[in-house]
Amino acid sequence: MATTSRIAAHRGGALEAPENTLDAFAHAVSLGVEEVELDIHLSADGVVMVHHDATVDRMTDGSGPLALLSARQLQALRIAGSAHATVPTLDQALAALQPSDIIVRLEIKRDPDGLAYPTMLAKTLDLIARHGLGQRLYVSAFHLDDLCAPELMEAGLSRMLLVEARTFRAIGGLDGLARVIDLAKITEVALPIGALDQALLDGGRRHGLSISAFGCHREHQIEAALALRLPVFTTDRPSLALALRGAAR
Repeated sequence: MATTSRIAAHRGGALEAPENTLDAFAHAVSLGVEEVELDIHLSADGVVMVHHDATVDRMTDGSGPLALLSARQLQALRIAGSAHATVPTLDQALAALQPSDIIVRLEIKRDPDGLAYPTMLAKTLDLIARHGLGQRLYVSAFHLDDLCAPELMEAGLSRMLLVEARTFRAIGGLDGLARVIDLAKITEVALPIGALDQALLDGGRRHGLSISAFGCHREHQIEAALALRLPVFTTDRPSLALALRGAAR
């Protein structure tokens, strides 16, 4: 059991800085949180980009599917809430994070039709190797197939399966989850904080699973994650999470 939970700045800390931007990642590093989480898609010209949504409508002054825009077009857009931030490439993000000691979590995203980007994983692994981050980085995804891709398995990176509450219920809870991921050799999973309690964590350990949380954005959610002593939890409010963790010690 973890003595204290690691804090992962979700999208760099989406309620404290423009999400998934170099500014947000610099903010997370400056705070001293242990991890930073970011999301990846593939541009029309095959460049791995850091952005959460499959479209650019919500977070930029542009519109349409990210996969239909080139890297140059994406970097001409401006992120909402910022006068200068744009959609970074993964290469830029890793270069910015490399000098720190922060752990990087890459979440694999899919295109607007819910399909995997055919070449994104190979390009991503090449960038990870180029920046020498293989020992300080792990991959997460909501789709088990993404985490079981042969090239990712061969790379030997740590992997975390993200599971929505409704999916968890549909597969039969903890027993069903353990059966689903056994062949994938995945031992790290994350569920919404509202789905977790001590009994579930204890059951996870009996199955050889380490269970963490996502969606810890409100004060009571962060406090719940800290009380459960989860290995790690993601939050849009890393400054608040650090303050609450400090007060709880």
